[in-house]
Amino acid sequence: KRNAPERAPRAPEQAPFFLPTTEGLQPRFDLERKKAGDNGEKQEPLDRTRISTIEALSGLARTLYQAEETLNFALVVEYLKGLNPSAVDLEIRTLPVTDNLRAVRAFLRAVTVQLRSKREFELVQAYLQVFLGVYADVIKENAGELEAPLSELRAECRAQWSTVDGLIRYSACMVDFMRTSK
Repeated sequence: KRNAPERAPRAPEQAPFFLPTTEGLQPRFDLERKKAGDNGEKQEPLDRTRISTIEALSGLARTLYQAEETLNFALVVEYLKGLNPSAVDLEIRTLPVTDNLRAVRAFLRAVTVQLRSKREFELVQAYLQVFLGVYADVIKENAGELEAPLSELRAECRAQWSTVDGLIRYSACMVDFMRTSK
């Protein structure tokens, strides 16, 4: 009698068996699906067999496709800047190459546009080094298809490097002048 509960425990009202999530590599809760069910609308049942046919796009791939549609490639660098180095490496390594190299072309274009903006040269070079290390064989196999974006990137890299090299030489010259002018 002492340890007997005063009333029996009840299950919470309308507690879901599982929380619905969106498709992709990073699971996120799908709050829109719950809202649609609250309005009295009938929800379509979730097809669990469709999971094997899902082509999961990474966040970088989605950002690249969005930037390609809106021609706002600054989104790509901003997205990558928000990640830690190992996450950047993972995002670059998981870019899809089965979509007629769309993601590869978009990445090359994003890097070229960022170099043209004359900001964050070293960061872009680091991203480009990882990208070329991972996809060098893919680029070599599809050199004909990627010739235009690669030549554009090469010309922009040379132009920006000559600017950076000139600034380094100027700074070295000024340091040498100040040191010897005592």
